[in-house]
Amino acid sequence: MNLTLTENSDYIKWAIETTKSILFYLSISLLPLGIVFNTIEIVIFQMGKFQKTTMGFFFSINSSLNIITILYLLTFVPSATFSIYLHLQSDTSCKVYYFLLRSLYQASSWLNVVITADRLLFILFPNRFKFQKNKKILTIILLGVFGIILILNIPNLMLYRNVILTKQPNSQTLMTIYCTAQPKILIARDILLISMRTFIPFILMLFMNLLLVYKVKKTRDRLKRSHNMRNEFRFVFTVIATTFIFLVIFVPNVIYIVLSDLFQNSQHFQLKQTYSAFLVLFETVSSLGYFANYSLNIFAQFTFNKAFSNQFFFLVRVLIQKKQIAIEQKNFRKK
Repeated sequence: MNLTLTENSDYIKWAIETTKSILFYLSISLLPLGIVFNTIEIVIFQMGKFQKTTMGFFFSINSSLNIITILYLLTFVPSATFSIYLHLQSDTSCKVYYFLLRSLYQASSWLNVVITADRLLFILFPNRFKFQKNKKILTIILLGVFGIILILNIPNLMLYRNVILTKQPNSQTLMTIYCTAQPKILIARDILLISMRTFIPFILMLFMNLLLVYKVKKTRDRLKRSHNMRNEFRFVFTVIATTFIFLVIFVPNVIYIVLSDLFQNSQHFQLKQTYSAFLVLFETVSSLGYFANYSLNIFAQFTFNKAFSNQFFFLVRVLIQKKQIAIEQKNFRKK
């Protein structure tokens, strides 16, 4: 498509360079740290104390999913800092990139729903549902949820690569490449994204968290009388706190999705590369919150999960002691 429009070339250049800078620092700092921090979480949650509860199982999966998401992002983000956009290379790359990315994002949301539901069932029926403690059954349930998510993301496989060439008054030509689809497909996939990633999980988790707070107040004394139930009970506040953090950080990205729909479904906006540059920058900035959530979730555990922080510092002390013993033995041999 060739067009003659007056674009704000200075803004386009600034937006692109700013986006590249953000992606560069993400690639060398936040995302690699996220792999390290999530690996530490998995190690902690695989320890015996946490394996006695379903939370060790769920939080290990959550950290594993975070690592998979971060690795997927690292496949595409670093090259974008050099203006090489791997997901825009072909129709197939458009389809696969968004299908997998949105599936991973939604899987993270629904894993939080499952974790919240697990805590609620524990508070409401601590001894009734034995399947809660059967990790094989829980794994089948999670696989079923993830399978549904994959099916619902099939509209992403209808995307294709679109190129717009815009001739400027100075005879220069600007090129915009993006993934798009038929208007009805775009609206359907974004409604599904907002619903499955933010809105429905928000409603479910808000309801369950309010019910959790109410029930916790009523059952606190009974829970304190059982050591095992106290261990499970400690995770309730962790789930409540991390759930609300999770919900808040997705709001800016919902705004981006709405703006993106307006852009791609309007002939006026679709032809303006200035707006395209703005959307790319806005998408990057609005994504920082959940990038931080995927990478820095360990700090939420430190803040709201006393059992986790105690286990972490215990592990650190053990490692330091082992290192000191190794040094002393080495010095003794030299003597």
